[in-house]
Amino acid sequence: MKFDDIKQIDEIKEYYLSKDDKSSSFSYEIQIFDGLIERIKWSTLFDQEKLERRKKSLLIKSVHKDLHSDLIILYEQSVIELSVLIMRFLDDVGFVIFNMGEMSDQEFLLFRLKNMLSFELYSIHHKIKLEHSGHVLFDYVMEPIFKDLEKTVYYEKFQLETLGEKLELVCQLFLKRPYSKS
Repeated sequence: MKFDDIKQIDEIKEYYLSKDDKSSSFSYEIQIFDGLIERIKWSTLFDQEKLERRKKSLLIKSVHKDLHSDLIILYEQSVIELSVLIMRFLDDVGFVIFNMGEMSDQEFLLFRLKNMLSFELYSIHHKIKLEHSGHVLFDYVMEPIFKDLEKTVYYEKFQLETLGEKLELVCQLFLKRPYSKS
């Protein structure tokens, strides 16, 4: 959706508000408009902007620790650190030319990692709230790629050990269900 879509939704919402309807569903309808506008605005942000918003959100949670578990704070801090590492990796690997017709086995491994980390970053940043986000499976997808890359020149060049360890930690923390109420 574009800015014009947000403007149109905002105009519809304003019209709703001008009617001053007292029906029971009216306030819920306004919340739906607000949520849609918020999601559209979020989807138009760049990864760096989303990261900055996540940092601000974490800062607020850190100040109000009594309202958030240590696991939530650790998980969100780790996700932020992972996002920074992924974005740096994607920037660095962006200079590598991947010719799909003539890729070596090592280049193909790096190509696979680049794609899976792009999906991971998308999964992290797709939803406004991290509790609604997900991750690429570490044990079945990411770990084997990292293990195979250990034997290549790319492992040290792109600091993949640090990236792999952080991704593994985030996935382990996610499996602990940090947002679960139980």
